[in-house]
Amino acid sequence: MKYFTDQDKVRKQCRYLLIVFIISSALASCIYSFGLLALYIRFSNLEWSTLLYQNEQVQLIFGVFSFVIFFIFIIGSIFKTRKFQCGGGHFANIINGQLVDLNSKKDYEKKYIEIVREFAIASGVPVPQVYILKDESSINAFVAGNEINDVALCVTKGALKNLSLNELRALIAHEFGQVLSGKMKI
Repeated sequence: MKYFTDQDKVRKQCRYLLIVFIISSALASCIYSFGLLALYIRFSNLEWSTLLYQNEQVQLIFGVFSFVIFFIFIIGSIFKTRKFQCGGGHFANIINGQLVDLNSKKDYEKKYIEIVREFAIASGVPVPQVYILKDESSINAFVAGNEINDVALCVTKGALKNLSLNELRALIAHEFGQVLSGKMKI
């Protein structure tokens, strides 16, 4: 198994994608600025060659628009990235996960909580925040978090309603495996 070499390869690919994103953001900002400049030229009834080569004000406006739009792209990306670093519970809330009350009286929620506690004890990790995606009828689950202490475990309502006890245990065991291997990081 070459898990760690594959993980290093993916990290390098992420760096490459970050560079591609920055370059494409710069190009997009130039294209937007060029579009604004074209509108300016269209409504000012001036010639392209006069404005582009002999008018320093237009060149300055183009440069400022390009910089501002690029800056907005980058700040927006940083803001979104920071949002996901708030922990697994925050991510679960973003996708409309509902935190399960650990003293719930509903049978399927009690079963879910009991299994999660059982696996937390068996694996030696803290009990994660437990969420249900109540609007999802499909069978699915995931874990999200940055550290082992801020993990959120989300299971769809479809999984809780349609899986047998052993199948639900297998699903949750798989998610605890993701936590233990560090694959829950956002």
